[in-house]
Amino acid sequence: MLHDTLYSNYYGASYKLWSQRARQIASRYARELGGLFNQAIIGFEYLDDLITATTYADGTRVLVNFSQQERRAAGHTVPARDYLVVQGEVQP
Repeated sequence: MLHDTLYSNYYGASYKLWSQRARQIASRYARELGGLFNQAIIGFEYLDDLITATTYADGTRVLVNFSQQERRAAGHTVPARDYLVVQGEVQP
């Protein structure tokens, strides 16, 4: 209703519309990344121009794909605009 008006900088959000998705995201973060919060980051690298890898003290790596398509990196398929947690692989 306010779109393209003098008030378009104001917006509304209905908790009911996004609360379930927010719970899903928070649950995934807690499940997949929860053990990393107290870990030291011991490495960071660009695997290519659109994928990064962060390595934690326990050997866990988090691969992040900034691309609009899934991509292969470090022997894994990383979903588009998403991340993949790889537990304790030994790096060459």
